[in-house]
Amino acid sequence: MTTTYVGFFWPTNAALETIGTGTAPREFLDKVNGFLDTFPDGLSHVGTYAVQGGERPNVIIVESEDYSGLQHINNYYNGWLRFEWHPTAKAVDRNQ
Repeated sequence: MTTTYVGFFWPTNAALETIGTGTAPREFLDKVNGFLDTFPDGLSHVGTYAVQGGERPNVIIVESEDYSGLQHINNYYNGWLRFEWHPTAKAVDRNQ
């Protein structure tokens, strides 16, 4: 069964030193640009919403058949971003 997850994410403290300067390093930009191509079967991207400035977290919404999809994202951005995942109570209707 596929579950929809809302993930809040922030740069790690170490990444803030480079990402927070306003110019993200090439290594990080390459990760962002190649992110969706790394998705395993059973994981799909619904949307990502980034906040400019301030202390609010960014948001990613994914659908995954099991927790391994979330672990893939955690591992992919290890050292750059930290995630806090929350399952939704039921499947989300994408037409809403």
